[in-house]
Amino acid sequence: MTKGLAHTAPGIFLALTIACLPSFAQTSSPVSSFAPPLDIPLKLTSNYGEIREAHFHSGIDILADPGLKVYAVREGTISRIAVTLKGYGKALYVTHPGGYTSVYAHLSSFLPEVEQYVKEQQYRRRKYVVDLYPAAGKFPVRKGQFIALTGNTGYSFGPHLHFEIRDSRGDVPLNVLTLGFPVTDTRRPRMTCLGIYPLDPQSQVADSGKKFIIPLKINSGDRITIPDPVRVWGNIGFGIETYDYLDGRENICSPLLVSLQVDGDPVSSFRLDRISFEKTSYVNSHVDFSEKIANGRKIQKLFLDPNNELGIYSGVINRGICRFTDSLEHPVVIRVEDAAGNQSSLFFRVISEHSAVTQETAPDSNRVATFYFDSLNVFETGDLKVVVPAKALFTPVEFKYKAEKAADTLYSALHRIHDEGTPVRGSLIISVRPIHLPHELSSKAVLVQIGRDNKITSQGGNFENGFITARVGSFGSYAVALDTVAPEIRPVSFMNKGRFTENQSISFQITDDLSGISSFNGFIDGKWALFEYDLKNDLLFYKPDAARLTRNQEHTLELVIADNRNNLRKFKGHFTF
Repeated sequence: MTKGLAHTAPGIFLALTIACLPSFAQTSSPVSSFAPPLDIPLKLTSNYGEIREAHFHSGIDILADPGLKVYAVREGTISRIAVTLKGYGKALYVTHPGGYTSVYAHLSSFLPEVEQYVKEQQYRRRKYVVDLYPAAGKFPVRKGQFIALTGNTGYSFGPHLHFEIRDSRGDVPLNVLTLGFPVTDTRRPRMTCLGIYPLDPQSQVADSGKKFIIPLKINSGDRITIPDPVRVWGNIGFGIETYDYLDGRENICSPLLVSLQVDGDPVSSFRLDRISFEKTSYVNSHVDFSEKIANGRKIQKLFLDPNNELGIYSGVINRGICRFTDSLEHPVVIRVEDAAGNQSSLFFRVISEHSAVTQETAPDSNRVATFYFDSLNVFETGDLKVVVPAKALFTPVEFKYKAEKAADTLYSALHRIHDEGTPVRGSLIISVRPIHLPHELSSKAVLVQIGRDNKITSQGGNFENGFITARVGSFGSYAVALDTVAPEIRPVSFMNKGRFTENQSISFQITDDLSGISSFNGFIDGKWALFEYDLKNDLLFYKPDAARLTRNQEHTLELVIADNRNNLRKFKGHFTF
């Protein structure tokens, strides 16, 4: 039995047979002049279109040890250089003739002249994080030229190269695997579970008003058959959890194409090959979001919510919603294909039968309003205000709210704001009135989200007119907390009065227990120095710079670390270079 509203079909036997099916139209590569970005076999840990947190993955991740040379895939000019704490970390953008831009991310360093340029800009701005746009033609590159070294910077949790090709017009990421790069894939996509959804109170699946999840057995063939028909009635939607696997790796990847046919007629399909950054957050509408939150399944829906503006769909009839009211049996086929043309298909039947069982739902006393996706929605009490902008929801929502007593360590009621399983695009605005908050500590107050595991996560916010107000990315449980504790600084490789060479890093661990690190600054002999910050590992480090340090002399090192509530921690020590 699955959690939430779903129930699982027990013991459904999957008949596995082999069949040859006609292919989707094959994609011919529009570009044949790209070279590989690495001089090793391209083994992928992720590909384009994978379902991520509030976005589709926009490139491919190539397994690569740190320090491997990265090469320009085509002639062009370096048009952007970014150094960030999250996301891509150190990244290069190369603009090419013909309307393409290539992106290389999670790098450890750039080619020497670019590395020097970035360092000069960081010192000039006194900032590690920079986003630079060199003058056109300042850094031309040839096809196959060395431009960087692989690494693990940014939100990368293992050494690899994140690589993209974008359409320069609109900066839209394209599916790299449709552009002729040498990635071997002879394996068929897999389908792991089928979702069948009643889409209004009058509709049913398996004699119930709840969604119906059918696990599918993994098989070596290209055809899965569910032998027993599923009873349905009314307006029904279908969804499929499906993954692709490339040769030599067991990492979960994404297929390229998925289509739905009912009674032999096309109903809907989608193709993951061109998803703009503007639209990528509609992924929360594309998947069964509540199933993803509750059980971790990533079921991709073949029907569209009213406010789903993704441009990946084609041939969609009636938003992919199928109506069954004729008491007949209907064959259904879901077909999946990867970028290499490998296919798998799922065959099953539904029978249009209405259950005489009355579906009674007990009224929910926590329902307080109906929110609409195409208008501004506001809910207020004396201690709370929730603002849901127009287009932040994908469907109308029966909004629920409940206030409870919070833990003694919090400074407000615990506000249970609707359901975290309801997807949101963009952000909501939540304002909470603190309780028993000393006025002198109002600047230290933060809005926090309390997760299912009771983990407290800061959402930031500002104190104004008696409320803490913050933008948040989901519904859930919220309250007010205080952050009065300064960040911690712990030496890792640094030893006071120690001696360091040019090839050694001076490192510290910096952590904060709630609002998070806001700024970090290091000084050598009173002058600002370039300290790099590996956020995911809480590691701050300095590489002694022979151009800026006098050798065989003792130097004073100072750190000033602040969190997002301006709690400061300082450190001072000495070393010899």
